[in-house]
Amino acid sequence: MTYKSTILACVFCFLISLNLSGHGIVIVDANSEQYLDLEKSYVDVSVNNQVAVVTTIQTFKNNTADSISGKFAFPLPLNSNATKLRWRIGRRWSEASISGNNQDTSVPGGGSGSNQSGTLSDNVLEYLGESPLFFATNDKIGPGRTVSYELTYVQLLPYSFGEVKFEYPNDYRLVSENVIQDFKLSFNLQSSRSITSINIEDYNAEVIMFDKSATIEYTGIEEAPESDYKISYSLNSDQLGTYTMSTFLDSVPDCDVNLRGFTSMIIEPESNVDTEVIEKNFTLIIDRSGSMKGSKFEQAQQAASFIVNNLNEGDNFNIISFNDRVTSFRSTHVPLNADNQLAALEFINNMTALNATNIGDAIGDAIDQFEGTQEDKANIIVFFTDGVATAGLVQRSQILESIRNKVESKETNIFLFTLGVGTDVDKGLLTLLAREHNGLVEFVDNEDILEDVTNLFLRINNPVMINTQVTFEPQNIIQEIFPRPLPNLYKGEQLILSGRYGESNPVTMTLTGNAFNLPVSYSVNLALTDEERTNQSFLPKVWAKQKIDNLSEEYDIAEIQETKNSIQKDIDELSICYGVISVDFNSFVEGVLEFNLLEFNANTNDDNYIDLDWVTSMESNNYMFVIQRSTDLEDWTDIGELRGSGNSSEDVYYNFTDENPEFGKNYYRLKQLDYDGTINYSDVRVAFITFDDKFAVYPNPIEGNNTLFVKWDQSEPITVEVYNAVGQQVYKQKNFNDKKINLPELTSGHYICQFTRNNSSSIVRFNIR
Repeated sequence: MTYKSTILACVFCFLISLNLSGHGIVIVDANSEQYLDLEKSYVDVSVNNQVAVVTTIQTFKNNTADSISGKFAFPLPLNSNATKLRWRIGRRWSEASISGNNQDTSVPGGGSGSNQSGTLSDNVLEYLGESPLFFATNDKIGPGRTVSYELTYVQLLPYSFGEVKFEYPNDYRLVSENVIQDFKLSFNLQSSRSITSINIEDYNAEVIMFDKSATIEYTGIEEAPESDYKISYSLNSDQLGTYTMSTFLDSVPDCDVNLRGFTSMIIEPESNVDTEVIEKNFTLIIDRSGSMKGSKFEQAQQAASFIVNNLNEGDNFNIISFNDRVTSFRSTHVPLNADNQLAALEFINNMTALNATNIGDAIGDAIDQFEGTQEDKANIIVFFTDGVATAGLVQRSQILESIRNKVESKETNIFLFTLGVGTDVDKGLLTLLAREHNGLVEFVDNEDILEDVTNLFLRINNPVMINTQVTFEPQNIIQEIFPRPLPNLYKGEQLILSGRYGESNPVTMTLTGNAFNLPVSYSVNLALTDEERTNQSFLPKVWAKQKIDNLSEEYDIAEIQETKNSIQKDIDELSICYGVISVDFNSFVEGVLEFNLLEFNANTNDDNYIDLDWVTSMESNNYMFVIQRSTDLEDWTDIGELRGSGNSSEDVYYNFTDENPEFGKNYYRLKQLDYDGTINYSDVRVAFITFDDKFAVYPNPIEGNNTLFVKWDQSEPITVEVYNAVGQQVYKQKNFNDKKINLPELTSGHYICQFTRNNSSSIVRFNIR
């Protein structure tokens, strides 16, 4: 058998399964199932090469005789990220801030205004799905008044063999049977490949399609919609090659100043019928413990039957089921033929779910069966479970070590794909099993086992390149590349790599891997722009999302709480820096201010100070701004204050310079005080202090001693002079060639350190407390 060249495709997408999103709800009292009535819903979708930016505005009405408050909840899709949330009662929009705190998922119960916590009904829990977004304000909605929420999120649409799907549930019946006054959908598509067809199900919408763009518009009035928005479109499979998207920002957030270029590189194996794929030695491992009993297990059996019926000619296969004991369909892999398929289907139908969960022995027995398998086939295991290990080896470290030892004893590559069902799984264990053994990990809810298992199988059923690696020449032009590690490549599926760059030099990307256990290599020239492209402004957020996804895996793997806390801090910093919410780690919070803040900026100036400026368009009862700084988003220090304007309806400009910032990241916020003592806080801004190109001193400020350390290249001796705030020289040393300065006893205050070499000088400021 020969291997045909894989051609790389030009489409932007991720290998993901789609979790549906829909209209939000406003929960007044979960216990009595009291929700505000959804009156209007507008959904605007902008798709650029399978990246969908979705903005949904929903208006809810208080049809009671009382002033009430509620909590907004939205069924955010899995693998998507919210980027903005606003709300409006009356005419003025307020924008939520991003907080490093985890979401408050409690819901009100006991009536409006009660502090009691409620419990959502099964229908509403089903509607909200596995990754709901929650947001609460202190605002009251008066009788007959409305509240509107505008949520924006980025969704990466699923792609397979040239087909792309977008779904947005418009069926609200799990929450309410009421008529919706007005709902609209606007779908706008831009593609780098030609669009061959586009379709929306169940709605008589206006559809306009051009070669590389398309629009869909629909408006509904006074209806109780009973169908979801389901849009699918097809791309020209003949237009294959390499596609690179890039943008070079004019400026980047001060929290991340090093590299201004962002790129996404798209890889897709050719999807035509002549593309040869690697044959498989395939094992499916099915959890039949007691927790799987019922609908979950029925779906698992259906998924297993689907897999048996859709293996490829030339594959060998086996099926293993497990609870506290492990049972195999056959003692080893058997060829795919009609007799073996029929017997396997009977084995699947006769399985029952009961007893405990023995994960270690189930995977271990599967690995043992790869003894003597054919080396020209890919050794693939698909394992799924809905629980943690409760029989056999139960410690994560024991299971991992046992599996490692078995794989090493086989002296062959094994590709282990893990799928966690529901919320009661050991995410760290499943992630490490997949990561250590060349696979992927996915987590799904309890309702969609059949769809998720079959989708995973279809994606990996046709491997084209395994052990995928990527390198770039010149090195270090493209940095911080995600995902890590790279997944294998499969027929008709896509892989996206996101990275950052500082210079728009020509770059050659080389992709290497194995096909039929033979090395394969492809080289592609990439063009990186040196301009800011507004139509690809989503790339920084996509990069941040992929880095957050990688950090989330590290969080699941970590077993020490201190390590988890450090990872969560990194995720929070990325989320705040790039405006990308991860609902498992951070949240939107109310940023209510007694003024309308038009702008708030923090920028590092040429003196390595940080300039803060902000503009208000309205102030009410505003006594003072206190400027606060933090280096960890937890401990805040007051560093200055400015008097407010009291009451004002005109633009008022403020500025403040932090002359003593810390090295590294500096977070700033405004603490606003009213005359009546009320305190409010602004959004957080970030600025970054880097070392001088030639010289830097630390710590800054100096506390408790007189030792000042110097960072410099030490290529030749220099002269060091230190001056106080009034220009008096307090220290001087010629022919300095050390890494620290022992200063005399000095009073607290600001100082200048001047370094002179070859008649040129550099000045660095520091402070003594």
